[in-house]
Amino acid sequence: MAKGNNEDPFERNQTDIFQFPNKPDLGELATLRIQHDNKGFKSGWHLEHIRVKASGKEWFFPCGQWLAKTEGDRQIMRELIPTNIRKGPSNNEKMEYNFTVSCADIKNAGTTEYLKV
Repeated sequence: MAKGNNEDPFERNQTDIFQFPNKPDLGELATLRIQHDNKGFKSGWHLEHIRVKASGKEWFFPCGQWLAKTEGDRQIMRELIPTNIRKGPSNNEKMEYNFTVSCADIKNAGTTEYLKV
């Protein structure tokens, strides 16, 4: 579990940044899976996008959908595909990954769940 830059992550109209230091280089990201366990009060949330940065590389994964059993198509897992990729140096060393998660500015778009990698 990673702690982000905000004390109360995944809230409406909020962007959260999570850092994962010393992770192996994952190479070029072709997909990103995000999900939650649907536990807790109002666990669903509306995800705008996720941006991943690591050692000069950057991926942008748009979503624009709910991850909620009670909203939208009622799915709590999404497989996202990046729309643009900025390639940087590639190596096999450990890297620090920064995930930026943006919630929508719509009613009940937040949750109290945390990001796990």
